[in-house]
Amino acid sequence: MANNPHERAKEYGLEAPEVNSLIPVAFWFVGRQFGKHGSIATSYEPELSTLVDYTFSEGKYAFVTRMQSRELFKTGNHYVAGRRCNWAPTETALQIMNSIFGGLSQFVPSWANDEHSGRPLCRDGGEHLHHRKGVLVAENYFDQLEQISHTRLYPNLGQQVNPDLLLGNYGDYAARVEVITRHNGYETWRKKFAFWDNIDDAPTVWVCESREHIVQMLNNLVKHEILELDGGRFGGDPSNWSQKRINNRLRRSGHSDSVITIPSMLEGDIVRTLEFVKDNNIISFS
Repeated sequence: MANNPHERAKEYGLEAPEVNSLIPVAFWFVGRQFGKHGSIATSYEPELSTLVDYTFSEGKYAFVTRMQSRELFKTGNHYVAGRRCNWAPTETALQIMNSIFGGLSQFVPSWANDEHSGRPLCRDGGEHLHHRKGVLVAENYFDQLEQISHTRLYPNLGQQVNPDLLLGNYGDYAARVEVITRHNGYETWRKKFAFWDNIDDAPTVWVCESREHIVQMLNNLVKHEILELDGGRFGGDPSNWSQKRINNRLRRSGHSDSVITIPSMLEGDIVRTLEFVKDNNIISFS
């Protein structure tokens, strides 16, 4: 009884169909595979019914509108990796899931270890779906390369600022990866960039939701004189700046950092991954 999430959920006034809707969402959040539908690390978010049907052979679940009215799913036009997702869990839902699924190993990510807190979902602070998406997509994207000997998710380095992901290259880590979402806020962007730019021990790959988001972030850093770019801020329509052109400008300005979008990683293959890390000198190929 103690480990029965349906019984625990009664404390929050949740009925079985609502719990049955949260179970596959939690599985997706921690990186579980959903057969041909993939996982959070490999695919865009499918319909909620797809996740539920794969999880239960037979089971009643609450429709999206009901979950939104209970403030368990976010309302409005919510996008994850550039695609509309009407079942993104709210902060309330994430806290409830952390409580009712506690002690159940199937809800703990396979990569979790002693340095990760916040079980069972192992959230990084107030992490939401859009951020977890970027982190696991990036880990899957870079881990396919033979030159990456190991990865380390959500490392605790005992520093003022910790990255979301470290990439290892047969020795010390070769690069750090940081996922920046619009929910982080400008001040967080500036703090992290300035901290790692001052250390200058390894390049940082900045993962953003879109090219527009990349331009927005970099222009804000230039505006506050944290980043110097050849030619100053990016002008014109942000969507006209390709990822490659943006990275070339960073190289031309003498910066080792690079930027990439979540959709480009989801839709990329190993050839394009190799091209990206070579063009931006992220790891050594000697």
